[in-house]
Amino acid sequence: MNKKIKNILISILLLSVSSLVFSGDVNEDPLERKVLDIAAKLRCTVCQNQPVAESNSGLARDMRAVIKEKLQEGKNEQEIVKFFVDRYGDYVLLSPPQSGNGIPLWVFPPLFLLLAIIAVILIMKSRSEKVVATPPSALSVEDQERIRLAREAMNKSGEDE
Repeated sequence: MNKKIKNILISILLLSVSSLVFSGDVNEDPLERKVLDIAAKLRCTVCQNQPVAESNSGLARDMRAVIKEKLQEGKNEQEIVKFFVDRYGDYVLLSPPQSGNGIPLWVFPPLFLLLAIIAVILIMKSRSEKVVATPPSALSVEDQERIRLAREAMNKSGEDE
């Protein structure tokens, strides 16, 4: 094997082994994890449908600080979420409730889809009824005679060539 390739392979091996040796344990603060879990369920009211956990806006940072403060006070997740709902309304929830004001958000999309499917079926049905193939009318005796004469004339001109 080429000496240059051998040195590159040894370097790669040493780097990969050293990264394992010098890597430390990741110590995650359980309180921070809980803050981010709750913040992921709340919408940043100044951002465009972005969770508080992912937003870098000032309001989102303040909301995360409030969540942390409430957790340190001993409040549970439901109490913290209720605090933000009382303050901002159901809009602050990324997943709106399936009752009260949130019912239209859960009912209307499937209802509109069902109505659209019914409308498409009715339109297709009405169009298929309109397009009825009418059989061709029978040719009169005169027309049949003209066709026969035209064919004979075509046959004679084809034979002449």
